[in-house]
Amino acid sequence: MAFNYRYTFRGKSPDLTESRKKGPEGPRPWMITVGIAIAVALVLLGIVKLVLVVSGGTVRSASATAAQGGKEENKAPAASKKEAKKTPASDSKQKTLTGEAKQGKAVAPNPEAEALCVKAEEAFAAEKYNDAIELALKAIASVTEEDALWDRAALVLGKANIALFSSDLRAPEKELYSVKKGDALALIANEFNTTIEAIQKGNGMAETDSTIHPGQTLCIYKGDWKIRVSKSKCKLYLYNGKKLFKVYMVGIGKQDRTPEGTFEINVKQKEPDWYSKGVKYPYGSKENVLGTRWLAIKPTGDTDQNLKGFGIHGTWESGSVGKSTSNGCVRLENSDVEELFTIVPLHTELLIED
Repeated sequence: MAFNYRYTFRGKSPDLTESRKKGPEGPRPWMITVGIAIAVALVLLGIVKLVLVVSGGTVRSASATAAQGGKEENKAPAASKKEAKKTPASDSKQKTLTGEAKQGKAVAPNPEAEALCVKAEEAFAAEKYNDAIELALKAIASVTEEDALWDRAALVLGKANIALFSSDLRAPEKELYSVKKGDALALIANEFNTTIEAIQKGNGMAETDSTIHPGQTLCIYKGDWKIRVSKSKCKLYLYNGKKLFKVYMVGIGKQDRTPEGTFEINVKQKEPDWYSKGVKYPYGSKENVLGTRWLAIKPTGDTDQNLKGFGIHGTWESGSVGKSTSNGCVRLENSDVEELFTIVPLHTELLIED
């Protein structure tokens, strides 16, 4: 209803008569515009909801994202191509030769290799070492080294070989030898390409006992030993002929200081002193980095003959094994280098590669 204020300034009441005569007024134009806008908005909203239902909810509104704390905005950016190469898309836990977990590429399951590993482990537990060795070698041949089963089989292989090597049990690689007059352990070891320590260990002799007599029967493990070191894998592979005997984890030189090429062992020393820049560090001193054994190597063939001062040795820092931390030598755990020292004689061939 409209009021006529023509006479209000004179103190008269509003004139209602004229408005009654005219009757009620219709809606104003701005009201019509607002109503149309609301109607259009409702229609559009209904269309959007219909699209969301049809598409299975794959499209999300901004308000829904905000309500969930902005999860869409907080996603980590995609890795660059360079980063993707460094980190495999799918990694799985593998076992090292020492039983510690490590990251490695996921590989397809291999039930046959798994079964061979289980049988090899069972044979080893039953002290059937020859069977364990055969089964472990078959398992190794059926998988790649990236597979955790390779390390698992190699672990059993090494333990079984060492068990045979260190005992008087029969094995295809062993030969019975009858001591003759004038024999000595050093002469017998040289003839069979083995070591004095190996003969003593395989015949239950003390390390300090070198006494033998004519007619005595010795069980000798005949070896055709060769060593290969992989810098990229931080592993030392010990072979008897073409057969893998055992695999050891090693530490190598930092900043790629470990040389590559062919070498041979030319010096073997127990409880070695260490010489650095003209200073002697006696065995057992904290500055001596050589551990309990030292096997010096010299280059052979086409390898640079100026590569001197390198070798294989032990370490007091077990955490450095499996890493690039040495000054160029190949280092093993003390217990491992002592074992290797017992097995390989002088002039054993060595290949170091990336």
